[in-house]
Amino acid sequence: MWDNPRLLNAAADLLIVAALAIALFAGLQLLLRSPLFPLRDVVVQARGPNTTRAEIEGAVAGIGGNIFAIDLAAVRARLERLPWVRRVDGHPRA
Repeated sequence: MWDNPRLLNAAADLLIVAALAIALFAGLQLLLRSPLFPLRDVVVQARGPNTTRAEIEGAVAGIGGNIFAIDLAAVRARLERLPWVRRVDGHPRA
């Protein structure tokens, strides 16, 4: 094996690809667990007449994480359970 340049080059290429894959995976895991981009605000643009701030805060209580790791479907489902919410839209209005 040690005197076969093609086999050594193939082994080196395989090791480089494996190292890059591991580095990419580690970087992705750091990004998903990073506290750099936390979800801080949930904006309610219109509030029903019989709605209290406590009801809204209760619906979003326990939601945490960063913008890369948050489960948006779970957030949407929790907010749409409120009786006065027709639809949850993730796009801010200008």
